Formats: sequence, structure tokens, C-alpha cells
Amino acid sequence: RYSQGVCERMRVFVYTENLLPKSEDDKGTEGLAAAEWTEKAARAIEMSAQHDGWAFLGAVGNYLRQIDPAFDSRTYGHRQLSLLIKSRPDLFETRKSNLNGGPSAVHLRLRS
Repeated sequence: RYSQGVCERMRVFVYTENLLPKSEDDKGTEGLAAAEWTEKAARAIEMSAQHDGWAFLGAVGNYLRQIDPAFDSRTYGHRQLSLLIKSRPDLFETRKSNLNGGPSAVHLRLRS
């Protein structure tokens, strides 16, 4: 039951194929979809970038899901978004920072 003041849960779409191990036949298709996800990632970075051009990885992930609710890094052969981004050092630059000894934060930007 939905009541005023309470947000609905965000729906996340997961392709069931992403839950299974990749077969040898599937591994050859990863490069074909690279242009698709890199375009979406670039848009998400632009949407979440701070004044210095760096974007927090978590914000990029949120914008990616807004752009494409079915986005899942496992579709592109990586179990995490950070690993997917790091697989393309030619397109994305990443940096890790620790804030006051707390958990590390990953930021990224498009390479020029």
C-alpha cells in the first residue's frame, strides 16, 4: 500500500542472462556493444560532472539507470560498473580518494 510521504521502491531490471556464467559464444559479442554503453556513460558523466569535470561513480551509475533502466554492467562482461569503466582507459580517467580516512570514493571523467 502506498501512503503519502513514502517513496515507491526503485525498480531495477535485470536480464536473467546476466545471472549465468558467460559461454564462449557470448564472449565475442562484448565488443559489439561497447559503443552503446560508452555513449550512455559519457552522457551520464556529463550529467553528473562537477565544475572540475570529475563525476562521482555512484552518481554516474544513477544517471545510467535513468538513461537506461535496464543498464547492467554484467551485460557488457563486468560484474561492477567500476570494472566496466576501468576496462576502457582510452575513454575514461579514474581516481580514487579517501575522505578523512573513511571509505574511498571513485571519480571519473572523459579523456580529452
